[in-house]
Amino acid sequence: MVLKINMPAMGSLSLYLMQRLFVLLLCVLFHFNNSLSYSLKNCTIDYSEDALAAVFLDCSNRKLVSIPDDIPRDAISVTLLNNLLKQISREDFGNLSKLKILLLDENQIAQVDDGSFIHLVALTELYMSSNKLTNLSGNLFQGLSNLTMLDLSSNNIQFIHTSAFQFLPSLQTVMLDLNNLRQVTDIQPILQLPHLQTLSVRRNLFLLFQTEDLLLNMSSGLKVLDVSDNKFERFSITTKIFPHLEILDLSHCGQDSGLKWDIPDKTIVRNITQLYLGFPLIPFDELRKVLQSLESLRHLRLSYMEKWIHKGLLATVCKIPTLKRLDLFYNHVANLSAKLVTCSQLSELDLSVTHMTELSKGSLRLMKHLRNLKADTNLLTKVPDDIRSLSSLEILNLRDNVISELGCEDFLNTTRLTELYLTTNHIAKLDRCVFEHLNNLKVLDMSENLLWTFGGAFKISLQKLEFLDLSKNFVSILEKGDFQGLGSLKYLNLVSDHIGRVTRKTFNGLNNLGTLNVSLPLEFENNFRGLNQLENLTVHFNIDGSFKSPHPNNYKAFYHLKSLKIFKIIFKGNHFGFPFHVPTAMLQAMKHLEDFTAENLYISAPDPYTFQFNPLLKSLTIRQSDLSDLDPELFQPIPNLQALDFSESKLMSLDFLVQANLSALRCLKLRENELTVINETLFQSLPALTYLDLDNNPFTCDCSNAGFIQWVKSNNQTLVVNAH
Repeated sequence: MVLKINMPAMGSLSLYLMQRLFVLLLCVLFHFNNSLSYSLKNCTIDYSEDALAAVFLDCSNRKLVSIPDDIPRDAISVTLLNNLLKQISREDFGNLSKLKILLLDENQIAQVDDGSFIHLVALTELYMSSNKLTNLSGNLFQGLSNLTMLDLSSNNIQFIHTSAFQFLPSLQTVMLDLNNLRQVTDIQPILQLPHLQTLSVRRNLFLLFQTEDLLLNMSSGLKVLDVSDNKFERFSITTKIFPHLEILDLSHCGQDSGLKWDIPDKTIVRNITQLYLGFPLIPFDELRKVLQSLESLRHLRLSYMEKWIHKGLLATVCKIPTLKRLDLFYNHVANLSAKLVTCSQLSELDLSVTHMTELSKGSLRLMKHLRNLKADTNLLTKVPDDIRSLSSLEILNLRDNVISELGCEDFLNTTRLTELYLTTNHIAKLDRCVFEHLNNLKVLDMSENLLWTFGGAFKISLQKLEFLDLSKNFVSILEKGDFQGLGSLKYLNLVSDHIGRVTRKTFNGLNNLGTLNVSLPLEFENNFRGLNQLENLTVHFNIDGSFKSPHPNNYKAFYHLKSLKIFKIIFKGNHFGFPFHVPTAMLQAMKHLEDFTAENLYISAPDPYTFQFNPLLKSLTIRQSDLSDLDPELFQPIPNLQALDFSESKLMSLDFLVQANLSALRCLKLRENELTVINETLFQSLPALTYLDLDNNPFTCDCSNAGFIQWVKSNNQTLVVNAH
């Protein structure tokens, strides 16, 4: 390497040479030791518009073999999922006193030194599932006095020291699923926790689970116990140990020969309000007796119980007077609903994923209190006739079926319905009468169907509807008055690849619409007039093979959007280098605009006067463009800009930032550009910058970037991510 040095005066020669040698040393170090190169080289931080927002750090999937030493001290959450960590030491988290959430799942951690978490005094959630821990020592969790959630699932834990949980007085939830615990006494230290609410020991190696084996002189405050997927020979719990138990999951418990559920005192089952069972491993007669003893049961789940259902189990279930919710998903039983005729007490019923082709006629007729019915992910070809008799129904989920048509009488008497989900069916058309009786409906999702016409269904009915999703359908024309009856609508999604025409006054009547996502053809007539409350607009333009730039007059459609705060324009496809004519007056009416996004819109930098009418703009995103000729004058009208994203914009220099006067800018994203060298002095013009993302730029790792590298390492304000 040859350095050309202009000699200074003799008096400052020594100082000058030391400075130059220091710069040279930095270059050599960073060139040959990439691990020293940039701050947060192994992690990313998501930017938040809130300057005081918590710092959430993501260091996942980086093949890390040790905890990064550059984690910000004020981090609230750190995610280290799916790395190669094998050990945690006392020095790893020494300066993270504000950390509240730590995720160490999917590593190879086999050793955690005692006291490794002693400095994490604010930690409330610790996740260490899918590691290689075999035992929990007495001082492992020292210092975690505020921890409320601990997940140690999918390890090889077979030993828990009697003092392992002594430092966890606030712990409420413990997850020890998929470990190698064998005796109920193994969990005794956990049951002594003063605030324990939930314990899950699913799929361990228990053969017996009997509270009589516990050496406890006190009862547990446990409310939720999950022991599912254990090959119990015998299960027995008592009120003395679990006086507050309300929710019990025994799904898939027992051996092929069966499970003996011994109930030494009836009080324990009388207190249970939720019971989950799966697979018929409890003998039929014993299970019936248990169900008959559940005097407080409100929620029962029976999955994969075809054998006992065929034998008549649901007749017993329907006699539980307190039962309000019944889940029967994953039961493949012909005419399953016919076995529920006497379940008149239910308010919630889940029949999803039962291979159902129809609801047996009259099976739900007596359910006068049913409020929520789920029959999704089945093979229904039409709306079941029994729906008409459910006058109390409020939520109906029929998504993921093969319904091809909606009839005028399908929802004739369901006048209390507030939510209706019909997404992912085969519905091709609507008639005006279909929804006319749904006067209280607030949510309607019909996305991913085959709709080619709305048939006037939204012109006179659904006056209380607030949310409507019609995306991914086949309607080709949006016409005047299509939505004129939806005066209460707040959210509308019309994104589709098939919309070829949008006529004038299409959105007439949508006086309260706040959010609109819509696909528009390049030639559109609509002018958005009447959308006085619209604050969030996303417009998708699809470019087909016959490219044609929108006529300049088309942009007058946006002149009426005076309340708009968020505006996104997304072009999909290749415009073959032809520029879109985007008049500066397009944004003229948007005096309250705070967030503007343009993807694949500009093939050259926008006109310097583009934002002259938008002084409140806080966030600007221009992606998939060519901004190599950007004029700094573009930023003069928007001095309040806080977030700027110029990713994928062919930038080779950041010199424009020096003259941009962005004194309020806090977030700068420049991913996937062509930056090779950055002059660190330009950051003097960005005094508020706290977040800088430079991912996937072809940086030159030599002396020309030494000043920038030193700035990254020495500044105490700006977090630089992905700059390596």
